Amino acid sequence: MVKLGVSSILAALIIGSALMAMAQPGPDQNPKVLPQPKNNNHPHNNRSAKPPSSKSPRVVYLDSIPQKVKDYVDNCTKNVTDDCGEEIVGSLFSARKVHSKCCNELVNIGEKCHKTLVNVLSGSPDVKQSAGVLKANGHKVFSYCVRLVKKEHEKNHKGPARP
Repeated sequence: MVKLGVSSILAALIIGSALMAMAQPGPDQNPKVLPQPKNNNHPHNNRSAKPPSSKSPRVVYLDSIPQKVKDYVDNCTKNVTDDCGEEIVGSLFSARKVHSKCCNELVNIGEKCHKTLVNVLSGSPDVKQSAGVLKANGHKVFSYCVRLVKKEHEKNHKGPARP
């Protein structure tokens, strides 16, 4: 088992960003183009812009997460495999079902860990505009997995079949 730590969260954000980009309108869907701002030669319009940060907004965001939260996520996700971590995070960005094995891993980390991870992901500048969707999907995925794990547990722990 491997940690689904902060570096894995960064990888998940990249995957999520790619999934979000696939959902963007195509060229035939007439995206809106904003007009250029007017330059009325006002003295305040000639201010020079601040030099760009050497860090990407994603890295700045991850650096801003309190160490206590990072440690909690690293610890509570340490038994989630990479494959299941990718599947679970991917399900937050699309309407994909999570397989039984990964549902077991998700339920085992607990709802608090899952919600914390969803909140960290949804705060990223890459997906912030879709935070509501991520949180709603996070709730659906966790609920689905709880039902699936419960159903499988009941199925596997019944007594011998009766004639």
